[in-house]
Amino acid sequence: MKGRHYSDQQFNHILDVLIQYKKCVPEKDVYLNETSIKEAFEYFMKTGIFERLVGASSNAAEEDTAL
Repeated sequence: MKGRHYSDQQFNHILDVLIQYKKCVPEKDVYLNETSIKEAFEYFMKTGIFERLVGASSNAAEEDTAL
C-alpha cells in the first residue's frame, strides 16, 4: 500500500476484505498492509469464496437486465 493511491471505494473494499478475513480466521493477526491483503485474497481464492461472490453478482446482474 506504500506509495499507492486508492479511491474511497477501493479503500473500503480493501477494508471489507480484511474484516471478513479476520472474521474467518480469528486467530490470525490482520493489519492494513500488503502482506495481510495478499494473505486475505489468497485465503478467499483458495476457499472459493471469491468465485461464489463473483458468480452471485453476475447472476444478479443478468436478472436485472432480464427485467
